[in-house]
Amino acid sequence: MSSVSVLFPYKPDHGRRDELFNWVKRRWQSLLPEVEICVGETSDVPFNRSRAINLAAEKASGDTLIIADTDTAFEKDAILEGIAQVNQEKCWFLPYRDYCRLDEPTTNRLLKENPDIEVTQKDFTPMEITKGYVSGAVILTRDAFRAVGGFDDRFQDWGGEDEAFFHAAKTLWSKVKRVDGSVFHLWHPPARQATERDGKYLDNVWLLLKYQHAEGSPLVMKTLCRV
Repeated sequence: MSSVSVLFPYKPDHGRRDELFNWVKRRWQSLLPEVEICVGETSDVPFNRSRAINLAAEKASGDTLIIADTDTAFEKDAILEGIAQVNQEKCWFLPYRDYCRLDEPTTNRLLKENPDIEVTQKDFTPMEITKGYVSGAVILTRDAFRAVGGFDDRFQDWGGEDEAFFHAAKTLWSKVKRVDGSVFHLWHPPARQATERDGKYLDNVWLLLKYQHAEGSPLVMKTLCRV
């Protein structure tokens, strides 16, 4: 297996999110002990997830990068398949089709298990399953990450950066591939919800619209991504 770095964007809360990250990080270390863990933290208020991802990437030494959320459990076989795929052909990879949200009681039950437990929809029934999601775990080569210019740190607070990266990577790198499987979002109290009255929310919406319109046009996308 090529050298692999896992990039975690992180904002400590001294509470539930820290508890989840501790369990998720131990899962990575238990199931894939050879990977390098790289944590990106920022002091931005509100949290700038894109900048945190880019900071983690600066620390990484791996040829293959996995952008992983600190509140998401993965399936080992799907991750290994993604690592193999992005090193065999020009693509980037989402190691799931089902993005499964667990409720609080189910999450609490999972956290009592050893982190290397096999997590399945049968044993840990989701309260919601989303198809076509583009976050949680993204696998790509370092060259692909550089081609897109990393994540756009003009996105502030939560929302839009993953979709923007999706459009940029499809345009400036190659197709996305998926594998049948699931990732599991672990419950935590929701972050503050941005609204149309929030200036940052509107800025994020307009910036994402630019990415959507630029998809399929490399010259326009390069300008937008500043690469």
